[in-house]
Amino acid sequence: MGIVLSLLSRQESKGEKLVKQALGNDETLYAFPDESFYAYDRAKLYNLDIPTRPAAVTYPKTPEQISALVEVARDAGLVVQAKSGGHSYCNFSSPDGGIVVDLRNFKKFSMDTETWQAKALGGILLGELTEAMYNPHKRAMAHGGYIFWMESSSTFRVQVVVSDGRILQASESQNADLFWALKGAGASFGIITEFVLRTEPAPGDTVQYKYSFTTGSWGEMTAVFKSWQRFIADPKLPREFATTATITALGLTVSRTFCGSEAEFEQLSLKPDFPLRHTGEKTVVSQIWIDVLTHQAEEVALKLGGGISAHAYTKTLPFGGSEQNSIAEQTVDKLFDHI
Repeated sequence: MGIVLSLLSRQESKGEKLVKQALGNDETLYAFPDESFYAYDRAKLYNLDIPTRPAAVTYPKTPEQISALVEVARDAGLVVQAKSGGHSYCNFSSPDGGIVVDLRNFKKFSMDTETWQAKALGGILLGELTEAMYNPHKRAMAHGGYIFWMESSSTFRVQVVVSDGRILQASESQNADLFWALKGAGASFGIITEFVLRTEPAPGDTVQYKYSFTTGSWGEMTAVFKSWQRFIADPKLPREFATTATITALGLTVSRTFCGSEAEFEQLSLKPDFPLRHTGEKTVVSQIWIDVLTHQAEEVALKLGGGISAHAYTKTLPFGGSEQNSIAEQTVDKLFDHI
């Protein structure tokens, strides 16, 4: 064990020198573990339950500098990982003993008003991208459960630094196999420095709804949750509808948005299995789409800590569009019994 640690130490020392050279010895573009408050100011782990300590955190300004860093990592035998928002529950964006390529200097955005294709550098955050598209252009792209395609399907072309340091363009017609791979497992194939994105006209009216169940028995809330699952399992559910069920010690809340008018939402709520027609405290507010997104971002920050480091345990289950993806009713019973 002592021999392994000794070799790793010499490797990191060599890596530090190469990192500095790759970034033109600009001290503002790199940091190493011997720096004061390195873990808090530089590495900034998202999940404190998974300790990692990167060998270097870097802040390149050009694709060429990223290319040089990728070559440094390859030659030194180190893991290299891009970091943008840093919201990785497993701290994948802060690899232990690896090189972090922080993309905070890649924020530029532009919109072609003839093709309505947007160009965004790899460090722009989703909230920033949404705001830049909407104001003043009133354009939008997919946000998970919203009415447009998922982000990967909105991507028209990318510029990417691959593992051998080359800077490539990838699209459906250029390096198509790489483009296909990036849309499914981007972090495994390269560091994307620029996206060219398809956009759509932004939604107009948006209904923000919330049904709270803080009274009554847990058995009644269990029945509501099961009904909610059956409702979202309908493959014919319109894509304008998005929903989240939040369970806490205080009760059950079903909320989210419907991209359409309040009258259209009310028609949707009359469908069989809609879990909220006769019970629960109802709040429905019609808002402009961008205001709804801003409110949801604030809610996520409150619930999940935003970019603040915290201890966290998460488990993701895919469901919606098919009852086969739903949580078994017996499991739902056990979940609510546990709470």
